[in-house]
Amino acid sequence: MLGTLGLAVALAVAPGSSPPTAIGPGGSFGAAARAAAGRVLARRKAPDRPAPGPRLSPKEEEPRGFRVQGHRILPVPTIRAEPSVGLTLGLRARYVYRPPGETFDHARLDVVGRVSTKRVQDHTLDLQLRDLLHRQEILDLGLRFVDDPVFPYIGIANFEPLSRDQLQAPPQRVHVRSIGGAMDYQQPFAVFEPGQLGIETTGYARWLVGARFAHDRIESEPDTRWIDDGNPLATSLRRGSVFGGLAWDSRDNGWSPTKGSLHDVSVELGGPWVGSTQVFTRFNGSFRFYRPIVSPKVILANQFLADAIVGDAPLWNQGELGGLLVREGIGGRDTGRGYFRRRFVGPLKLYGSVELRVEPYEIRIRKRTLTPALKAFMDVGYVRGPGQDDARPIISGGPGAYIVWDRFFVFRVDAGFSPEGQAIYFTTDHAF
Repeated sequence: MLGTLGLAVALAVAPGSSPPTAIGPGGSFGAAARAAAGRVLARRKAPDRPAPGPRLSPKEEEPRGFRVQGHRILPVPTIRAEPSVGLTLGLRARYVYRPPGETFDHARLDVVGRVSTKRVQDHTLDLQLRDLLHRQEILDLGLRFVDDPVFPYIGIANFEPLSRDQLQAPPQRVHVRSIGGAMDYQQPFAVFEPGQLGIETTGYARWLVGARFAHDRIESEPDTRWIDDGNPLATSLRRGSVFGGLAWDSRDNGWSPTKGSLHDVSVELGGPWVGSTQVFTRFNGSFRFYRPIVSPKVILANQFLADAIVGDAPLWNQGELGGLLVREGIGGRDTGRGYFRRRFVGPLKLYGSVELRVEPYEIRIRKRTLTPALKAFMDVGYVRGPGQDDARPIISGGPGAYIVWDRFFVFRVDAGFSPEGQAIYFTTDHAF
């Protein structure tokens, strides 16, 4: 991993090619031929168009942190709070390499360690490399370790009326330890400048391929729903898969967009040929829109997701919405806010969210920009399992507030209300 990062930095700072050499008096045809060959090689290596446009608006400063010649390190404490997980504290360290004069990061490394008051551990390492081949490509690499002694298992597509106390009781949970990794490669096949297709920002149409693998260890007490559904007291499962698809990104900012869209459609295949203990196929479509209404300080954000797994669907996958950006749900801090975490899981999931975000003013503190904001949201979902006849819409909503730091870091507080109760979530990043 560090070797790859070193290669990224070396490529990013490599000097450009020499200017063309003309044949003049005293010049040789051999030298001219060598110069011509060098120009051909340079054209192959050079991008067909300028580097991707900035993800920061022209008036905003870059997040600085500790920086030396384009290298930046920014340590940020993290805090989360969710009823089923407890209060989570941790530290997030971000390393960024952005050459002077560039408008995007060539390398970004995030290392995050979190531990909650309910002894849930979640540690991640994510590396993103961009434009190393001068094709405007994106390479994402990630590792994750989870130790979760209060992992919810409430049954597949279970709509049985349960109180919050029942949902948090020991019969509704298992102990899961998981370690895994993922990688994906994205490359544009078409780039649209502002004004084309009626868009206001640069849009990138990309194809993508990737792979995921994880090893899960699930342990349970004898008197749990997990055992009632015919599962063993302890078992080990492997989740291996490859996936491919198409993506579209025209957001004006990657962390807190105010305009544009982010869409992806993908097919994921899992089976013994990629180390999986189960054979399954996942189809996913994810569509996200961001647009200002009334004024640039009022943003309407929409999300629509469809996720279907065919075959022997792994437990973990049935409790997440896949695609390029994987989210846990339905139920919890990102999807179905107000419902218990992973309250509704199953092989077929439909989900939609709408958020009205109001960012009335900006606060300048030296060279930093803080944007306090308010919002209101509604989440609607649907889950279906095999042989099920009691499925119903999953509806929740509520108010929230958030702060954006330099359009780079988001801290939010959401209060979600549902027919089964309510919850307050403290976390980083937007729900979508």
